Amino acid sequence: MSSSPRRVYNSDKLILVPNVHTRAELIQKEIDELKKNTFLQRQEDAINNLFKDVRDATNSKVSSMQELAELVIRRPKTDRAVYAILQASPYSYLWTEMRQGFPVWYSREVFEQTFPPELRVPEAQRQYDATLEAVHRHQHNSSVFRDAYERRPLSTLRWLMELEQSAREQFTVQLMNLDLWRREDR
Repeated sequence: MSSSPRRVYNSDKLILVPNVHTRAELIQKEIDELKKNTFLQRQEDAINNLFKDVRDATNSKVSSMQELAELVIRRPKTDRAVYAILQASPYSYLWTEMRQGFPVWYSREVFEQTFPPELRVPEAQRQYDATLEAVHRHQHNSSVFRDAYERRPLSTLRWLMELEQSAREQFTVQLMNLDLWRREDR
């Protein structure tokens, strides 16, 4: 099989692509670089530090947002310790979530905090806004949400957290894809 470049139509211009294997390697290299992104690393470090601080302060085994929410509900006396830790972390907005049982994950303030300007490419922001709108339609049907929360608080919180995680993952993948294509188009 020839390894000579082949022409591929991309957007409004022709670009040279070495071959399928080389292209896959280039894309993987780009993804590896994005994974080293200091912003994403800071987010991961912050969340790991948050869990460690909560474990130390409450003598628990918290290692996920779900477990953190369950801890606050199950052991109300941990409120003060967890509050102090959350207030000192980039995730202070979670306190409202856990105290009220209502999601604040998708507020504009959280978006601004979580994704700095350099990551807000227009296409990704539009997709995020669409996700935000869909989730708000769900949660603003307050009687349904409150009924569900009062009957099964942990299941409802778990559902919200899974929904949030799924949306964040999709958004991150979209950002990565857009960044890859944007770099190729330069």
